[in-house]
Amino acid sequence: MREVPEHTILRDDGVFKDRLKHHMFVAGLPASAFTLMNVCKASQIPFAPLVSNDHGRLILEEFNRIFNPQVRYSTKLVFVHEGLPEDWKMSGTLGKGHNAWMREFPDINPHTPLFLLNGDTPLLSRLDETVTDPDLDKYKAIMEFNCRETIFGVDFDQREDNGWWHRRYHAIEVARRLMYKEGNGIALDYLAARPFLDPGYDARKSSEKNNEKVVKKLINDVILKEGRWKTGLRLIVKHFGTLLPVAVRHTLKNYIVPETIREKHVFKHRIPFETWEDFAGFVLGGPVKIKPHSDVTKLIDIDSYEDWDMVCGLFELAEKFGYKKSDVYPHWDELQEMRSAVPGLIERGVRMADLEYIRYLFSLHTNLEGKFPYDENGNYKSKIWPEEQIRKGIEYLARMNAGFKQKELQTTTSVA
Repeated sequence: MREVPEHTILRDDGVFKDRLKHHMFVAGLPASAFTLMNVCKASQIPFAPLVSNDHGRLILEEFNRIFNPQVRYSTKLVFVHEGLPEDWKMSGTLGKGHNAWMREFPDINPHTPLFLLNGDTPLLSRLDETVTDPDLDKYKAIMEFNCRETIFGVDFDQREDNGWWHRRYHAIEVARRLMYKEGNGIALDYLAARPFLDPGYDARKSSEKNNEKVVKKLINDVILKEGRWKTGLRLIVKHFGTLLPVAVRHTLKNYIVPETIREKHVFKHRIPFETWEDFAGFVLGGPVKIKPHSDVTKLIDIDSYEDWDMVCGLFELAEKFGYKKSDVYPHWDELQEMRSAVPGLIERGVRMADLEYIRYLFSLHTNLEGKFPYDENGNYKSKIWPEEQIRKGIEYLARMNAGFKQKELQTTTSVA
């Protein structure tokens, strides 16, 4: 598969402070509306706080008005403002959500695992299997890792085949022959994780050389302040055979080799899941579990304009290839009830839901000039992704969703 540059959708606290990718136009609806519907359709989520900006509040108000989810789905959705720019950090966002849960359920144990669902995963429609994981009570955190081989079934030796959804996988689990990257959802004990959420989240962007912050935070706060240096030393000795090559590759990748070859297979870290589990458990003060999954909708997120183009294409081209939009996203027909509210949301300032505003954002990137996928009449044609690649995605999702529908039908029949 050809390499496609990514123009990541970043946020600042200046002129674009309200430019949240979570509200981005997707086939005529805000991406966050998909996420809200996914939460409501999960039978095991009675309450969910949306931590967002004022635009998120407007979208949630319309969603609650149209669907009345507490009655229709037995799910209560509440809004929590993200706060001022200085509060825009992972610990602050999760903390606001945690506080909302404690206000709603004051008798629950505050260390109960909290599930973080990113708002830029519009196709992630099956949440019950995650929030009802029987292992939740056994671990301080459960992390679902995105693994190329388990999702797409490609062979480990096919180093250039990433499946139809383009992603860079950062590390390798050699024993299981898996290329993987961090997941888009995690269930964790917020209070235990709070001191390490921000450096840990920042370290995901290794190109910004933030990994060192995590190591320094770990040494200072856990090993030195808490006096757990003996346990830390034992872990370092246990995993030294992994850590030394990681340090060498990290130095080469971030400080020596040209940026054009940093994503080559040879520079990817060989880190067993056991290493992650041991060190994460050491930090959180309890066991941690990593689970590779096979659900592509947990991999699909909107991090860049290229991602957005592909997600829109999955919907816009579905009928061309003989499918329905509901084959791509099972709750599509139901979600259409919100379509009438979109013009009003745009008038009230939710610019990311406005296709013309997205066109303007494209124009800010010289490398994206002429690649906006919609014409003046709203007709879609990608100038980034081959149509055949989008077709593969549509067919994949249609098969997957049909399989889940069949399982649900069989379960319903058995219960009846």
